Amino acid sequence: MNREGQIAAFHEEAKRAILGERFGEAIDLLEAAESLDPRDSITRMLEGVALANSGQVELAEAAFRLSVADPLGGYKPPFNYAVFLVGQGRENEARVQLAEAARRDPSAVSVSVLTARLNKTPGDEQAEPISPMSARMVPPVTMFEESLPGRVLQGNAGTFFWVGGLLCLVISVSAVAFFFLSIKNGLSKPSEQLWNSLDPTMWDGFKATYWLSLLLSTAYLIFQVYDRRRPGSWVVVNFLAHLVLLGFVTMGGFLISERKN
Repeated sequence: MNREGQIAAFHEEAKRAILGERFGEAIDLLEAAESLDPRDSITRMLEGVALANSGQVELAEAAFRLSVADPLGGYKPPFNYAVFLVGQGRENEARVQLAEAARRDPSAVSVSVLTARLNKTPGDEQAEPISPMSARMVPPVTMFEESLPGRVLQGNAGTFFWVGGLLCLVISVSAVAFFFLSIKNGLSKPSEQLWNSLDPTMWDGFKATYWLSLLLSTAYLIFQVYDRRRPGSWVVVNFLAHLVLLGFVTMGGFLISERKN
């Protein structure tokens, strides 16, 4: 399959993912298409639809702006950008995009229908309706004038990283609890006995699990900071939360080392 065929296949799979509300999967598919042709306007347009439906409005608008930059990209990018703008209550900007869509394809029925609705003038009520690309939009509903012929780090690997982070947190909190219980009980009570009951093999496994969890949590933190699909405020909150997590983990690691030594 040539490059154009691969891009088209990614587009179709992304559309199905959007219809199934698997927006993360759609974004990953579109990033794969983007790697083949970074300037493809339909890829950018579909990214805008997926991002908007997943609530990432700022990134969605950036994708839509890129999609309309190519004057030869057809009427669909400005049309879908217009629908997005209507959803944001920016009707005057939407009219500009609809005018551009009409200029690119004067015969596009969906453009004239949406223009009539937007201008609140009697339109052709029997005209071909705009078929929904997605069931919802934030806010309120995105429509996508496209028929279908017939999410992947954010999903599986993201879950993997979170499991590592949570496991790391459990281990570190347990270590802190054992350490302070040992101090409280004079280092000669059941907590010390439990601690010292770890045989060398179990202790090595414990340490390996701890450091692997720390590595996974750190990697996921870096991934979230550089993930361009996330809104800035979300990244900041996530970053701070991971700093707290890593603080607990690091403290647990030092306490484990001190206690064992």
